[in-house]
Amino acid sequence: MDADTEAEDAMRYRMFGNSGLRVSEVHLGAMGFGWTDRDEVRRMVDLYTEANGQ
Repeated sequence: MDADTEAEDAMRYRMFGNSGLRVSEVHLGAMGFGWTDRDEVRRMVDLYTEANGQ
């Protein structure tokens, strides 16, 4: 199994409405990252990672 296949197997995807686009289920509320300081973003990502992304 190559690295691309392993990464794809680790990520869950869904269809995005009727658009035909396949998107990952991962969502961290990233829209707010543009208005949040870097240290706060790092803290949020670290907490997410420590919780195994769940």
